[in-house]
Amino acid sequence: MNKFLNRIFFISFLLVAQLHGQSVPVLTVELDNIDSVPVGGGFSVSGRILHDANSSSITAGTPVLLDLFINDPSGNRVRTNPTITFFTGFSGGGVQTFTQSFTMPWTEDDKWVNPQTNWTAHAQVTGGGNPSTSDTFGLNLPDLQGSIDPRTPSSVQLGSYITLRGRLSNVGVASSEPQRFFRITASIGTHSESIVFPDANNFPANTSWPIVGNAQDLNFTFQEFLIPQNLSATENVINITVDSTNIIPETNDGNNRFTHPVDFASGVAANLEAFVIVDSERVYQGLDPLKLKLIVRNIESLPIAATDRFAFSIALSKDDILDDSDFVLREIDFGGGANALGAGLLPNESITIDWIQMLPDNFEGDYYILVSNNSAVNTPNQYPYKSKSPEISIRSQNSNELSLVSEKDPNKFLFQNSGRSSTNLNGNLVAFEAFFNDVKQIFVKNLNDGNVLQ
Repeated sequence: MNKFLNRIFFISFLLVAQLHGQSVPVLTVELDNIDSVPVGGGFSVSGRILHDANSSSITAGTPVLLDLFINDPSGNRVRTNPTITFFTGFSGGGVQTFTQSFTMPWTEDDKWVNPQTNWTAHAQVTGGGNPSTSDTFGLNLPDLQGSIDPRTPSSVQLGSYITLRGRLSNVGVASSEPQRFFRITASIGTHSESIVFPDANNFPANTSWPIVGNAQDLNFTFQEFLIPQNLSATENVINITVDSTNIIPETNDGNNRFTHPVDFASGVAANLEAFVIVDSERVYQGLDPLKLKLIVRNIESLPIAATDRFAFSIALSKDDILDDSDFVLREIDFGGGANALGAGLLPNESITIDWIQMLPDNFEGDYYILVSNNSAVNTPNQYPYKSKSPEISIRSQNSNELSLVSEKDPNKFLFQNSGRSSTNLNGNLVAFEAFFNDVKQIFVKNLNDGNVLQ
């Protein structure tokens, strides 16, 4: 239509000039059709200036000027090239061609509304009647599309974490703007997580992405996506949205969202493993402080339930079996009860407890460290932790200290120059070393009846 109107104008101009007995040069300008242009990409504006053979000539050396520019859908100029000047003259229906390269600014993507939104290339000639023409064209934008990676599990357990993987492709012919990062959001029930794509630390600077073409999909990963414990049976769909905050202008936002249905597996009841770290594996004296750290972790696929019981005893033992002769350092309830520490502990989650404890003064020897689950006696789960060898050694501090022995005791002479005393767990028996007849011997004193055994 614009080209037709331009021709009508110049024919009218020529007729007016002829009516006045004038002979003037007449030029027309044409533009080649421009296909749609990718945002941020390069394109060419080309065409020709034609001389009307029935008009007078433009002599060589007379400048004819050509201005090319691009307007946005609102008519605002967004690109202009330097004026092209022709000095070779026009005569006898001669034709002069032209080609000019342009780059469509990235900012133009915000002006795109629908496929009918048009930008316009203009050509304006100064000379030969000052003809002009224009050509409209569309703008290509990226079109992001997401899909699930088949490696993402479809059977999940409530209260667990999964590795959620997806693929991102650009089915459009235009790339998105370099270094324009956006979010990918995944949600299930009322729980939602998001990641930034791509990883800024591992993506080359000034690189256009996503890459055009389905054959070059880009991967994204939620390393530990939580499947909440309180989901209902109908909340079994993970919803994923690419560019959830609309950072990237696109021709179609509808294919940014996709889903991944999951089944809730029954799972395996919680079970705890334990590990104990001592401050230093060395020889301790009785009453020395000992720093310990206990770490317990849920190694199964279900969280600790309210009915789960894990009553742990941490003890020093001469062997790897807990019995009444061992010294219990701590007793801790890691179960799921109201006052227990383990309530709701999720798979792979851990609890760490550290404390400083004074060692007993009536134990002596080399000791293993045991963690016994008193709720699982005589089962494979009874010992969540056993040290592979003795970890600490204790030497008693006691020397000439038997305050429980009466001053009137007829055997008091035995306790002079005695040492290394120790008692049984209830304190009824006291064992000690003493010199008797110039020989160090071992005696046992029964505090209930006063008898001393050699």
